[in-house]
Amino acid sequence: MSTANSGSDIYKLDLVSNKVERWTESEQGEMQPTDMSVPKLIEWNSFDKMKISGFYYPAASKFTGKRPVVISIHGSPKVNLWLHP
Repeated sequence: MSTANSGSDIYKLDLVSNKVERWTESEQGEMQPTDMSVPKLIEWNSFDKMKISGFYYPAASKFTGKRPVVISIHGSPKVNLWLHP
């Protein structure tokens, strides 16, 4: 299992007791879970009026000023990636 603020870890679910046991503890390096943003599902209309959805990862409030933006669009077998300074 992995989430927006944790790495991929392995858990055991006991179906009888419904208890979860964590088996691994991934390292985050310098990143703290509080520094990681939780994505927000957003929707907008494309140039052809079709509704598009995506995830927006806002910067943590401790980061101020201009930041680069990465936009990754996947709508076919290829992935388009743009970096906006």
